[in-house]
Amino acid sequence: MLSDGRYDRRKNGHHVLIAPPFILQQSQADELMDKFTLALDDTFKALGG
Repeated sequence: MLSDGRYDRRKNGHHVLIAPPFILQQSQADELMDKFTLALDDTFKALGG
């Protein structure tokens, strides 16, 4: 963690890779974003945010 409270991403190496199919329907994009939003919400809750 940096002195200002942020995490140093260079040391932690956390990242998200989204590789959808070449042709993406709107419903598939919606599902992907719903799942991504839930994952972020769970992560922030676990971090106490």
